[in-house]
Amino acid sequence: MFRLQDSGICPNIFILIGNFHSQEFGQHAEDIETRKSQFKTLANILSKYENIGQACHFVFVPGPIDSNIPVYPFPPLPSFYRAPLTEKLKHVTFTTNPCRLRVGMKTIVIYRDDLVNPLAKNYVIPPKPTEATGFHEHLAYTLVSQGHLNPSIDKPIQWNLDHSMYLYPLPDAVVLADQYEGYSADVEGCLCLNPGSFNIDTSFVEYCPISNKVEILQVV
Repeated sequence: MFRLQDSGICPNIFILIGNFHSQEFGQHAEDIETRKSQFKTLANILSKYENIGQACHFVFVPGPIDSNIPVYPFPPLPSFYRAPLTEKLKHVTFTTNPCRLRVGMKTIVIYRDDLVNPLAKNYVIPPKPTEATGFHEHLAYTLVSQGHLNPSIDKPIQWNLDHSMYLYPLPDAVVLADQYEGYSADVEGCLCLNPGSFNIDTSFVEYCPISNKVEILQVV
C-alpha cells in the first residue's frame, strides 16, 4: 500500500488519464456541471499542499468518451474544465490522446484505449499465453513491431494526423492505459506498461524514467 505523506518524496509529474466521464460525450451534457464542480474540488484539494500544487507537474490525458470528436487523436479536455486547475496549480498541461512527453532524455508515449481484449478476439492464430507471457505481452510486441498504436486499423483516425499514432522512432516507454490489469513488458528496449484501472481497485503505476523501473501501487 502507498501513502504519499509517508514516502518522503514527491513525484515530479502526475499523469491523470481519462475517461473522466462515465458516458459518451453526447450523452453526458447534464453531467458537465457535476464534472466542473469535481475538477474544482480536485484543484482546491491539491492547492492545499504547496509541495504538490506548486512544485509538481500535472498532465491530463482525455479518454475515448471525453471528446465530442470520436476519432483519434482526441483533443484535450474542454476549456470549461481547465480554469479551476490552471488557477490553482502552477504546472498543469492538457494534452491530446495519444500524446508524447519528454522527460529529461526519455521519450514517453501515453495512449488511452482498451486494446488487450479487442485484439485478443481478432488474432488469426490465437496465442497461447503461459505464466511467462500473457495477452498483454503479445499486444506490446504487436504495437512495437508494427510501429503504430492502432495495428488493427479498426478505429476512426484523422488521417492527416495519423503520424501522431506512430511508434517510430521507438520511444523509451509506452503507457497503454487499458482497463486490463496492470502490467509491464520490455520489448526491443521499449518499456510497455499499463497502470490498470484506478476506479476499479485504486491501483496506479509509479515509473522512474532514469532507472526505467515500474512499481504498481495502491491507494489506501
